[in-house]
Amino acid sequence: NFHGAKFVFNIAYHPQTNPIEYIFGIMKQKIRKINITSDTQLLTTVNDILHTGISKDRTFSNCYKKAFSFL
Repeated sequence: NFHGAKFVFNIAYHPQTNPIEYIFGIMKQKIRKINITSDTQLLTTVNDILHTGISKDRTFSNCYKKAFSFL
């Protein structure tokens, strides 16, 4: 106990227990399918994936469920 604060320790890092790794994997798959030729096109593609491709198919909650199923 440090000045009333409580320390909570997390498990050691592992890609299977980190939901963002699943999101990055999905994004990389979608980006590889497109022939990107500029930084602007990459940023636009990432923005489109985040706003349409991932959020609409419940991927975020599925990634959390999958990551925490390993705990």
